[in-house]
Amino acid sequence: MYLLQIDQLHNRLYVRLAGIFDERQSEKLAADLMLRMNELKDGFHVLCDLSGLESFDRAARKHYKNFMDICRTNGVRKVIRVIPDEHENFGLAIMSCFHYRDIPVISCNNFTEALQHLHLNRTIEQIKSD
Repeated sequence: MYLLQIDQLHNRLYVRLAGIFDERQSEKLAADLMLRMNELKDGFHVLCDLSGLESFDRAARKHYKNFMDICRTNGVRKVIRVIPDEHENFGLAIMSCFHYRDIPVISCNNFTEALQHLHLNRTIEQIKSD
């Protein structure tokens, strides 16, 4: 299962994967993102919460790669992932090297850490604009 939310005020895309994430859901996630991509501006951040994920079906990876490519081609500036188990991050880290290239990808152990990183990043951006 997945949840996709867009915060236009902060120019953020929130994605949560939970339970068993299969090919059908992955394909639908990429399609849903394409439909809503116009709600984000260039330079958006992605917060992807994988803490509730039980399994990431191998067949789902090709569509998830599409999701990553859609984000990259539409101006993602930073990706923050919540992955409690570092061993689970290995495959996604490799995919990120190809699909996010020069885009920073940060892995956090929990959602609170990810939100703190987003808040810190926003504060730094505000200081730079002042």
